[in-house]
Amino acid sequence: MMLAIDFEQKKDWLLDCLALAKQQGIQNAEMAFRMDKGFSTTARMGHIDTIEHHADRLLSITVYIDHQKACVSTNDLSRDSILHCLTQAQQMAAFCAEDPYAGLAEQEHMAYHYPNVPLYYPWSLTAEQAVAEVLQWDDTARACTGIANVEGVTVATSEGLSVYGNTHDFIGYYPSSLHSFTCVLLAERHGLMQRDYAYTVARDPDDLASFATVTQHAAERVLARLGARALPTQKAPVLFKPEVAKSLWRDVLRALNGHVLYRRASFLVDQLTQMIGPSWLSLEECPHLPKAMGSAPFDADGVATKQKFIVKDGQLVSYLLDAYSARKLSMVNTGNAGGCHNLVIDGPMQSLPEMIGTMDRGLIVTELLGHGADLVSGNYSQGAVGFWVEGGAIQYPVHDITIAGQLGDMLKHIIAIGTDIDYRSSIHTGSVLVEEMTIAGQ
Repeated sequence: MMLAIDFEQKKDWLLDCLALAKQQGIQNAEMAFRMDKGFSTTARMGHIDTIEHHADRLLSITVYIDHQKACVSTNDLSRDSILHCLTQAQQMAAFCAEDPYAGLAEQEHMAYHYPNVPLYYPWSLTAEQAVAEVLQWDDTARACTGIANVEGVTVATSEGLSVYGNTHDFIGYYPSSLHSFTCVLLAERHGLMQRDYAYTVARDPDDLASFATVTQHAAERVLARLGARALPTQKAPVLFKPEVAKSLWRDVLRALNGHVLYRRASFLVDQLTQMIGPSWLSLEECPHLPKAMGSAPFDADGVATKQKFIVKDGQLVSYLLDAYSARKLSMVNTGNAGGCHNLVIDGPMQSLPEMIGTMDRGLIVTELLGHGADLVSGNYSQGAVGFWVEGGAIQYPVHDITIAGQLGDMLKHIIAIGTDIDYRSSIHTGSVLVEEMTIAGQ
């Protein structure tokens, strides 16, 4: 499967759309075009459960007239449709309140010379081949010792193209791809069942883990959860495995978003230049990493993305601002319209066995349930599943517990980061060990 499109041709088409806006008397407009194409197929217990194909495209148009903003979108890409959308946007803007902070990002911030970040690796896999593969993988999964049921074995592949342009004479595009295998298993012991999963995801199909590896990992995870028990309420160290540690950093990034900050709805308001973590901890944005999930040569405003520290040696050195929030806060645009583009956790790291030895006694969290942090107060509370550690060794699985703390305090009391870094999202982190949290159980 490959995108049947000439990328340069689509870039020229968007330039023509922007020219139409100027012909309509619109001097400040931006347009974002996105198309995606792909399929997924799932097998379950020897049968094909689902086959889904998608082919989507959407043009979003935003106009600014005297600081009055209006947005329209369409999947009809004809010239008449685009002219109609532009007319609609002009009419809508006339009814909108003026906002002195609304407008395109400043021209000097545009990514006129953006890097070519390798993100597009099409996969030759056909839907027919995928069906045959998942049926075979389903047989392999059902044959695993101790597995009671296979909830689903899925392969998915997609390709996309993003094109953005505005009336600052900026136009940019980049194609991308995403491929994955997922295996969800059920195990049973003494009439009690547990469910768990494993997956691999990559931009390049050659970087996917083998399905045998994914199946084995899923089986190990679900079998390890059998016999889970509750814990008495107590305070103890908590180690977040990488797949759940991401949610901690995601909450931090949400609290650093300019739109939350100018509303003063974040526990990190007015914390710039302050110490928010241990002196050895740094958080770095790396937007141009080849094949990474969060990479982008420019942000959703067309502003150049750049490598920068967000937290340096424990000190908060940058918020995450787009054009609008930067103006509201009287600060400099950081190129973060659309969020953070790859967060990398820096600092001295320990292996997982070393971290378990460091904690000696405490909780390893492998799954989280619930909302997470209240950004205004930083209060953190989530249901959790994992393993109890005593004497520096895992003793038994646990469930039906809740972990709680205050996110600001949790950040300051991180005592170790793991070498077991998970690259399967835009947040690259190993396990995170927090010195103490409240564990609510029986």
